[in-house]
Amino acid sequence: YFTGGMGVGVLNTTAGTLNIGLTPPTTIFTGADLNITSESDAGMVINSFGTSALVYLSRANGTRAAPSIVANGDAFAIWAGSAFDGVDYETPASMRYEIDGTPGSNDTPARIVFLTAPDGSNAATERMRITSAGNIGIGTTSPQALFAVTGGRGTYVASDGNVGIGTAAPASH
Repeated sequence: YFTGGMGVGVLNTTAGTLNIGLTPPTTIFTGADLNITSESDAGMVINSFGTSALVYLSRANGTRAAPSIVANGDAFAIWAGSAFDGVDYETPASMRYEIDGTPGSNDTPARIVFLTAPDGSNAATERMRITSAGNIGIGTTSPQALFAVTGGRGTYVASDGNVGIGTAAPASH
């Protein structure tokens, strides 16, 4: 237990959690190990001088004592934003880092998936992804070209630079 600029801090050594801010601490995400709550701006600042400042998120399956390999499709990091809709907190947008293939020793293919909720909904759905092959897809979960936009006629940019509208295999001219 401590007090400071943001109010009260509670370290729960039994649960392994740290709550900073209001008493009792409130959270919109159950299972959080660190909860910062404020009646005004709440935030976290990381300063670094001379080297990079970073936020490092990692995941392993198994346990802390016996970690095991992640699997294709596993999310290993998620950045999400929640907003109060007048009834409860919803998560209308997020960015997920996922395993994109079969991992092995010194081989961990990954993709980044962007999700947003449309007007009239609170369900975030995938809008864009960058695959482990470097392909970018908007409106598709499996872009087969460097840049693929689907919906309507679709636009594709092949690795050779050819652009196709309405075709996934643009021809060179």
